[in-house]
Amino acid sequence: MPSIRITTLVPASQDALYEYVTAFPARGEPNISALERKYGAYRGRKGYIYTFHEDDEGATWQCTFRPPEQRVMRTFDSTWSNRADYFKEAEGGTLWTIVWEPKGRIMSSFTQWLAFQLKHRKQVNSLIILPVLEYFRGGGPDTFTDEEHTFY
Repeated sequence: MPSIRITTLVPASQDALYEYVTAFPARGEPNISALERKYGAYRGRKGYIYTFHEDDEGATWQCTFRPPEQRVMRTFDSTWSNRADYFKEAEGGTLWTIVWEPKGRIMSSFTQWLAFQLKHRKQVNSLIILPVLEYFRGGGPDTFTDEEHTFY
C-alpha cells in the first residue's frame, strides 16, 4: 500500500521540535494534562505506549513515543490512517517527516494517496506544517511550553 509522506526542514533543535509537535518531553516524564489536551482522555500506559480516547464519538489512539526521534499514532477502532512523525537533526535545524499509512484495501489506499497528491497536500501544509514553521521562525522558545496546540 502506498504511504503518504511529507518532509520539511524546521529551524529548531530536535528536542524543541519534538516537544512542540508531540506535547511529549524529549527528556523526563510527560505532563498528562498536556497530553490529554492534545490527544484526548488518557486511558493508560505501558512503557512508552500511551492510550487516549477522543470525545464520545472519537477514536481510541495508541501513541508510541520514542523521544526525540519518533512518534507513532495508531487507531484500532476506526478507518483513520496511522501516522508516524520522524525527527532528525540536520544542518539548519531538524528534518520533520510525517508518514500516513492508509488502512484500506489497495484501491482505497491508492485513492487516498492520489487525493493527497492532487488536493490535500496544500491543506496539510497550511494546517500542520506552516504553523510550526511560523512558530519557530517567529522566535518561539527552544523549549516546550504547556500551551495547547491543536493544528497537527
